[in-house]
Amino acid sequence: VSMRGLQQIPAQRVEDFIARKLGPILPSSSPSGVVPVRLDEILPRAMVRSLCSSLEKFSKRIKIISFRFFDQLKSIILKEISSTKYDAVIHSAAVSDYRPKKNYIRKVKSGKKVWDLILKPTAKIINCIKKLDPSVFLVGFKFEPRISKNLLFKSAKCLLARAKLDLVIANTIRDNHYQAYFLTERNISKPCLNKNVLVRNLKVSNLLRI
Repeated sequence: VSMRGLQQIPAQRVEDFIARKLGPILPSSSPSGVVPVRLDEILPRAMVRSLCSSLEKFSKRIKIISFRFFDQLKSIILKEISSTKYDAVIHSAAVSDYRPKKNYIRKVKSGKKVWDLILKPTAKIINCIKKLDPSVFLVGFKFEPRISKNLLFKSAKCLLARAKLDLVIANTIRDNHYQAYFLTERNISKPCLNKNVLVRNLKVSNLLRI
């Protein structure tokens, strides 16, 4: 989708796609950004019907918990990990690294000559998961755009150690080309040059071989 000369990725939440409505989208780590669209108005009708039917059947087999804000997401994840036994957790949520120190529940009055906005670090949910369940297979993601391979690996290994991950997917974009690597404590995979290859390789049987 081209907006003001910029290329942005069209996106829509699954629940909104099924309901055939335009809704909000979550923040994205995509460097090009995302824009909310009605995918059911873009894709062929037969494809939309097939996707909706498949998603509705799939949704009956899984539990979907909706949220809008970071505090809700944190509360849901910590509650789920504490109360339910999971074999694996793939933590791909992209939230802001910082948040306002002070929240305003009403509109801020205009007329301020200067408005100093103080930010504080956002808590890293992924750091809490292994503390609650050390046995869960935990997967995290590290995205660093326009960075050398060595620096990308260094950043990913820091995340791996800090959150005690079993696997981290380190991805970057250099010269407009996507690259991703699977990293474990001992090994680094060959690069995946697009997200379709990345998804196909995201299987436990493959992960254990890297």
